[in-house]
Amino acid sequence: EVVKAAEDLRDQRLAELEQCLQLAQTARVWRRWRTSYAMRKRLRRSMQEFPSAPTQRLPWQRIRAFFRRKTPVASPMSLLKSWEETSRAIDVRRLQARVRRERAWAPLDLPSLVAEQLTKRTDSSKPSGRQQTNVYWKLVLSLPDLEGETPVTAQLCKWLQTKLKKGSVPDTLEASLSTDPHKLQTLSLYTAEAGEPGRKIGICTKAVHGLLSEEEADEAESGHMLLGTAAVILVLPPPPADQDSQETYWLETQLRLVRLLQAKPLHPSVPLLVLPLGWGTDPGEEVTEYLDVSGLTEGELVSVCRVVDIGRDVENTETSRKLCEGVTWLAECAPHPPSLVTETLRDYVENSLVREFSSVVYQDAAQRKKAGIPQQTPGPIVCLYNSLVEHLATVASSNNLQALSWPVAEFVMAGHRTDLLPLEWNSEAQLALLQERILALRLPPLPYMDVEETWSCVCQYCVDYAMSVPADTKEHTVLLSRLRWLLTRVQTDFEDTCYLDYDIPNCEPTSHHVPWTRLVEMCVSHMLQHLDWAGEDGSMLTVHYLPDELSGFTQPPEWRLAVGSTSADVLEQPHSLVVATEWSVRKKHMELSRVEPTDTGTTDKTEENLRLEDKVSPAVSSLIRRAEELRKKIAQERVQTRSYEDQLQAYVQGGQYQHKSPEVSPYSSPEDVLGAACHMREPSPSPPSPDLLNLTTHPRRLSVEEGLQELQWRIAAGKRDFRLSELRLNSLLDMGDFEAKYFPNIESVDRV
Repeated sequence: EVVKAAEDLRDQRLAELEQCLQLAQTARVWRRWRTSYAMRKRLRRSMQEFPSAPTQRLPWQRIRAFFRRKTPVASPMSLLKSWEETSRAIDVRRLQARVRRERAWAPLDLPSLVAEQLTKRTDSSKPSGRQQTNVYWKLVLSLPDLEGETPVTAQLCKWLQTKLKKGSVPDTLEASLSTDPHKLQTLSLYTAEAGEPGRKIGICTKAVHGLLSEEEADEAESGHMLLGTAAVILVLPPPPADQDSQETYWLETQLRLVRLLQAKPLHPSVPLLVLPLGWGTDPGEEVTEYLDVSGLTEGELVSVCRVVDIGRDVENTETSRKLCEGVTWLAECAPHPPSLVTETLRDYVENSLVREFSSVVYQDAAQRKKAGIPQQTPGPIVCLYNSLVEHLATVASSNNLQALSWPVAEFVMAGHRTDLLPLEWNSEAQLALLQERILALRLPPLPYMDVEETWSCVCQYCVDYAMSVPADTKEHTVLLSRLRWLLTRVQTDFEDTCYLDYDIPNCEPTSHHVPWTRLVEMCVSHMLQHLDWAGEDGSMLTVHYLPDELSGFTQPPEWRLAVGSTSADVLEQPHSLVVATEWSVRKKHMELSRVEPTDTGTTDKTEENLRLEDKVSPAVSSLIRRAEELRKKIAQERVQTRSYEDQLQAYVQGGQYQHKSPEVSPYSSPEDVLGAACHMREPSPSPPSPDLLNLTTHPRRLSVEEGLQELQWRIAAGKRDFRLSELRLNSLLDMGDFEAKYFPNIESVDRV
């Protein structure tokens, strides 16, 4: 409106001047014509009154005298033509001035000036595997307080605002300070094509008038008014002539710049363009010295600074050219966008655990299993897991995230840009929530346990640790069920292995046989399943982190020491797991050697099994009962197979077989079966009964049908024995055939 009023006033004055000029020209021509007319009239009258006389001049003198006379009076047609030419020249000059003025006050085409530079810098800073389509750039113009400034300075400041303003900003997006709504103004907010199909560039320019107070700076920071700033232009009016006033002038200017830079997040530092208005000299070194640009650079508030002098004549093309060069330089020096990676909280935690925990732990477990040594103790595994969880929490709530000036707040508030982060993504409350959720995954430290403890103590130790995991009663029940299933499976597998390999039943494993890796993973899986992954509003929590910080995880000394002990155990104590198994078998063998297979022992063992079944779940109890029945049947089949072999041997020798009942029922315990086998191999010296004497004295030959039936029976028994042998062979293959492969020189354990 001010510019339009000035243009109307100029047009009116030019019209008045044009009219005055035409009147002056007309008056001058009229005076000349009137004077010439009066002279001719007087000459005609004098010629009429006096007779003429011949001239005494020569002809060439008369011609020269004729041409020395004044130009004759122009005709009305020539005057009209002269007026038209003059009017046309005036119109041309007026149009040229208008075009020059409109061009000087036209807004800059910022997308064409900065798109190429910003696109190059954005592409060069892309993290691998991440695509960022659009580019955003925010420019802040710091203007002096126009009160008390000269009209020339005020006109130059208005000219700068006009050059950086384009379109209109909705009132809903016009964030202003509560103390002075006009002190912080959004000049433009728009998007344009960035030169590539489907790629856009977002431009936001803001103007800050005068010096921000401390309260206004805090309000601007909390309101995200300067969030995403990528460049700053500092406008300097001419300094006063007085020396004292100059010191005040530079102190106020420096304070104005520092508070503006501190009202935005610290990182990244931004380029600074200083524009002295109408100074007339090159004040580059003086300005950088008084503004303490070196100190601002060391404080990471400013990345680079440049001084460009702006002349007083805004309509001069050189002035606009300098401003365009300065804006292009700001785009070339713009900071790179932050290399953030965005993942949901669940993906962030699970991917990190797989990469830094599970793969490392299972690689060590595989190495120890291949070498035949027990799995890693649970202490270093839990220490590694807790260290990784703490590292993940530190990365997700890093202070460097809170200091990032990203994204451009105005585009986020506009709501039509979906590729930008929310404004509260790095707020203190959001980072604290992420840290709290991640740290809730930590496992409690493991208490000390003696490796020589019995199996029941080991099981109780595992149950106590599972109960110490943070969870409610229902969650503890699920975890304990899974834990009991794991321990029961370990015990059952160990007992089957001992029985099939050494014929020793009911062997107890030791702490060396506990799959501690699987146990800790079970607790970790339980913690992950019952963690709340949603935020306060019910949406899935999202983590934004710097990949360089995440890759800086260092394993704790406890785990590194444990991995080193793995290498030492492989070299110094190979196959110690086999030694532990042999020790358990020898221990059980000694117990069985001392205890007679009486009914009392069977009763105690049955009561012990019943007590064991009472401690576990029904499903596990069913598995235990099935395993006991299978062992009983195998023992019974062994006894029957021996009796069939003895009978076949008797037939071969041509004698008669004295059949004895093995006195074994399907419900007998393995000890009863073994006792019966011992009695079969070592018959009592008591005298035979009369029936047996009769069978020996009067042998009875079998008929053909009875022989065929007995042969079929022996074939079926042989098949059962073959199946049992195949089961034993599979067990040997699963256990790695420890005795045959690793201990060929150790004496075999005495069979019962």
